[in-house]
Amino acid sequence: MIEEEITLKIPKSIVNQIDELVKEGYFSSRDEFIRYAVRESLTEIAISKKISIEECRKIWKDYNSFKKSLSKEKEVEEKQEKKKKKKVILPKDILINFLEEHLPERYKVAENGTIIDSKSAEVNGDIIIYHHYCPKIMDMTGGKFMVEFVHSVIEYEETLSFDNIGSHINRIKDIKSLNVILANEEVKQSIVGVVFAYKSLEHIKDLKRYIIEFNKANNISIMGGVCTDIFVVLDQGLIIADYSSDRKYVAIETQEDTLMWFYILLMEWIDSTAPRVYSLRDYIKRLERYPEY
Repeated sequence: MIEEEITLKIPKSIVNQIDELVKEGYFSSRDEFIRYAVRESLTEIAISKKISIEECRKIWKDYNSFKKSLSKEKEVEEKQEKKKKKKVILPKDILINFLEEHLPERYKVAENGTIIDSKSAEVNGDIIIYHHYCPKIMDMTGGKFMVEFVHSVIEYEETLSFDNIGSHINRIKDIKSLNVILANEEVKQSIVGVVFAYKSLEHIKDLKRYIIEFNKANNISIMGGVCTDIFVVLDQGLIIADYSSDRKYVAIETQEDTLMWFYILLMEWIDSTAPRVYSLRDYIKRLERYPEY
């Protein structure tokens, strides 16, 4: 139905009465009341002028049809609004939620934070696991993370490839370099560097080969303390730094057990900075031999 906009002035006392009816739920808005009142008046006039019952019915039919169309429009608008408000859960959010639910209470998880050292150097981290020592410290540093309190940094990539893996290795190297400087000042804590991906365009044995070559070309040494400790490719397996051999990594095809082993390793690294209370490995009843490369 085509609408035509009109402007009218109504005494304030009548407007108050209309608002009271709207408030009590008789009408959804002033507009609905005015439309209803106009239809009622037209019907009364039609009857007084002896207009046929068919014409009266047509008046109400048009009104009800218009009312339904308004109701449908409102329903569509409400659905669109709900769709806008509905939070889209991204794969990265799932990883962060997993970490928040499974880490000890003394550790917190932050996304896209800045890590600083006492020399005012700073590096951005993708996902940061840090020791929640005191909330006020974050206020003192302007929301930045003191390197002494950082336990792990996780570089996230949904699909890992030869094209993007190098940037993550370099970012972890820059973050861990802050910690290496502190280590020379007798700060013994070591930051764990992780690259986490849900899948990869390459097989993990080829990724391992590429990582070793990249580290060699960029002078990144495992013994130097700035290398990435573990690469997680959720649909394939893990690539883990072998600290007994400089620049060497071991690729393990853990398949559906990948998340379990990543969590176990992460918890073991966390336990290395606190009294050991249990071993998750002792609770794994199924013995499995995984292909290694």
